[in-house]
Amino acid sequence: MVHILVTPPVQVQELRGLERRLKSQYPLREALVIPGREDVMDEESSADKESLVLACCQAAAQWLTDTLKDGDTLAVPWGRVASYVAGQLTPTSGVRRLLTVPIVGVTGVITHPFEANTIAARIADVLGGQSLLLAAPAVVTPAAYEVFTQIPLVERVLDQARRADVVITPIAAADPQTSTVVRQGLASPEEISYVMERGAVGEIASFWWFDCMGRLVEIPNARPIGLGLHGLGDIVRDDRMVMAIVAASRARIAPLRVALEQELVNALVTDHITALELLKD
Repeated sequence: MVHILVTPPVQVQELRGLERRLKSQYPLREALVIPGREDVMDEESSADKESLVLACCQAAAQWLTDTLKDGDTLAVPWGRVASYVAGQLTPTSGVRRLLTVPIVGVTGVITHPFEANTIAARIADVLGGQSLLLAAPAVVTPAAYEVFTQIPLVERVLDQARRADVVITPIAAADPQTSTVVRQGLASPEEISYVMERGAVGEIASFWWFDCMGRLVEIPNARPIGLGLHGLGDIVRDDRMVMAIVAASRARIAPLRVALEQELVNALVTDHITALELLKD
């Protein structure tokens, strides 16, 4: 089945202008804007909304193909956005010795196309690189966290993720009704409500919540194993690339704005409706 996405006519010059304005208003190294649609911004789900997200991921995939250099390390989360990006990549002879690494552990015992390990392997296979396996659960207790992160196999992958040249990530609103980690059974709605009561406004890099100042807000007795919020911040401060891929969702604009202002990310792929909202005073 093929779904044709129809978007309002937007001049290329207008899109490039939005990119320049985003880079002027926020501390962004890169900005890429595609045509969007106002009517899908508040929908919970629809074929058109999903097609627009897919188009945004296709733009991100093309950017990766054009930008990744020999010997680069690309770090990826779990979820549909990263899976869509992997699915839109095309083989290229321009990248050699690419290393792909997951930024979070596994969510279950059954292989799933949305798992970070799976996505890392898919990208390496398409682009002719090598992928690392993060052999650890996505979420453990604080006591187990100390044990797992000191295992040499796990420690090596986490260290490589911290040294990534490019990281891609979705950003979502903190919401117990829509949270992917709730749907995956990794957290309860009550736990999401708990972090929201303590100021959490958004979720980034698969399983890390942040407040309006970009500070980490944690669920009690649960520690995700992966790159984490501090790891993202270190990559941005080191002038490497953390690219947010966000489109077709009004609920994601507020946490995206915080992530941009607080420099949790320094690159963005989005649609022009989201870009216009981000540029409002």
